[in-house]
Amino acid sequence: MLKFTLKDFSPITLADRKIILPLLLESDVFFCDYSFANLFMWGDIYSTSWFFHDERLWLYNGYDDLMLMPIGKVLSLPELIAVSDMLRQEGK
Repeated sequence: MLKFTLKDFSPITLADRKIILPLLLESDVFFCDYSFANLFMWGDIYSTSWFFHDERLWLYNGYDDLMLMPIGKVLSLPELIAVSDMLRQEGK
C-alpha cells in the first residue's frame, strides 16, 4: 500500500540527476514533462519535487498543484485512489 505524503518529496537538484535520469530513460514516456533538463531548469518556477517509492518515480508540480503519473511500476486502481485520497487529505 502507498504510504507517503507531499512532505516526503524533495525539490529537484542537479545532484539528483544521477538518480532521476536513469529512471526516466528506462521508461517509455517521451513527453517534455518527463525530461530531466526541463524538470531541473523549470523546477524553481513550477515548484517541482520528486520522491522515489515502491519502484516508482513520483513528480509533483506545486505551481499548478498537480501530481504527474509516476514513472515505473504500473499503478493499480486501489493505489491510484490511495494517492488521490492522500492529496485530498492534504487539501489538494
